[in-house]
Amino acid sequence: MFLLGFLKWLKVGDGDDAQKYGGFAFGTPTSAVILLSLAAGLIAALGAMDHRDGRGVPSAIPTGLAVTSLLGAFAILLNKGSISDGFGEQVAVEIGLILGIIVAAIQSIVLAMGLASRKDDEANTGYGTAGGRANRATR
Repeated sequence: MFLLGFLKWLKVGDGDDAQKYGGFAFGTPTSAVILLSLAAGLIAALGAMDHRDGRGVPSAIPTGLAVTSLLGAFAILLNKGSISDGFGEQVAVEIGLILGIIVAAIQSIVLAMGLASRKDDEANTGYGTAGGRANRATR
């Protein structure tokens, strides 16, 4: 998603006078979509790499950030005419926003599948919280 931020996301005007704005353009709402998706990916990756007992990140956090990014991208797509005063009807969508929606949707689906498939290993040991940790240590 970070690399998609360098593509053009919105276009204002028609013809030779058209101005195209990238995802990281100052004053546009598109940077929030990119940064929320980046935060979701980084938190999920760092949480998955932390293998210490009692550490990690609940999978609901990155899933929530990814879905927020997707909803923000849809909101920009549906409400693009209200982005700029005086130019509302002339705001068009560029390839960056379409690809951003696709990436945010894939990220949301993958993280939601991870959240739905999550199970608690300690609850299945029958030893409770402390016994589950001790049981893992002796395996």
